[in-house]
Amino acid sequence: MGRVRVLTGATILTAGVVAGLRATGWSTETCPDPPSAQVPTGAPGEGLVVVADDQGRFGQPAIRHALRSGPFGRSGRAGPVGTVAVGSLTALAALTPAIEQGLVRPVDAEQSFPTVISSIHGQLTTAIDPLDARAWAGRLRQHDADRVAFARLTSREQDILAALVLGMTAGQIAADRHLSIATVRSHIRSILGQLGQTSQVAVIAMAHRTLRPPPAHVRAGRFHQY
Repeated sequence: MGRVRVLTGATILTAGVVAGLRATGWSTETCPDPPSAQVPTGAPGEGLVVVADDQGRFGQPAIRHALRSGPFGRSGRAGPVGTVAVGSLTALAALTPAIEQGLVRPVDAEQSFPTVISSIHGQLTTAIDPLDARAWAGRLRQHDADRVAFARLTSREQDILAALVLGMTAGQIAADRHLSIATVRSHIRSILGQLGQTSQVAVIAMAHRTLRPPPAHVRAGRFHQY
C-alpha cells in the first residue's frame, strides 16, 4: 500500500480510520486541523483522508487543503490518489460540488466500520469514475432535499412518522397517543403529501434512508471487530 495523511480535528472516528488503514497495510500520518494548521503538501502518489469532526462537520482548513491544486484531487489517475472525505451523508452534502467534479471522493461514515475502511481503501486505490462522481452528487442532493422535507414536518407529524417506522399501525398510534384514528390518518396523509410519497411503505423506506441511526464511529464498540 501507499502513504496516507489523515487530516482531522481529533475524533473517535479518526482513531478508528488510522488503525483500520494501518491494519490493511497503509502507512499513515495524522495531521491536526486547528484554524492555523499548516498542512504539508503531499508528494505524488500520496492520498489525503479528511475526517469529519465529532459534530459531523469538516474543518475549513482541511477542506481548503483538499481542494487546493496539486497532487490531490486530480481525477483519472490510478493508484492511491486524491482526497477522500469521510463523514455522514449530511456532512458530505456540503462538499457536493467538489465531489461532482472529482476533487473529493466520498465515504459514508454511517456504514459498518469494516465497510468504512474498505470504502476508503477502494477510493484510494482506484481511478475516479466521472459517472460515479455524478451519481454520488445526485445522491447527496437528494439526501439534503429529503432531510429538509423531514424537518418541515410538524412535531406531531414527526412523532407519528416515528411510530410508523417502529411498525405501529394507525389504530395502535391512535390508542397510544389518545387520538382518534381519523386524526392519525389525516396526519399520515399530510406526511405522505409533504414527502412526495404515495404509500406508508415508501415513506418508511425514505425515513430509513435519510434519518439514520448514529454513525458507526459513535458505536465505538465496533472498533474491536476490525
